Amino acid sequence: MQTSPILGITMRTARYRYTEWVHFNFTTWEPDYQRVKQRELYMHPEDRYEHFNKADDPQHSVRKLVEELSEKLRAGWLGARNRYLHAIGSD
Repeated sequence: MQTSPILGITMRTARYRYTEWVHFNFTTWEPDYQRVKQRELYMHPEDRYEHFNKADDPQHSVRKLVEELSEKLRAGWLGARNRYLHAIGSD
């Protein structure tokens, strides 16, 4: 059985670092977001040394945050930039 490589894709904000470890196809250069192996969420500045991964915290507010960050991560930096510019009326 051949396994696909796993790639960590990360985004950082002033408050969070969020990572999804996903299967990655190096032929098409596409991450397979349907096959997420692991998630990491660190709350900055409270946990600046990233000792406490909160991604699997059952608290509703954390689950919602993970969903929001995952959506932004998948849209990529260009999508996030375009939404920001649209929100502030500069597009």
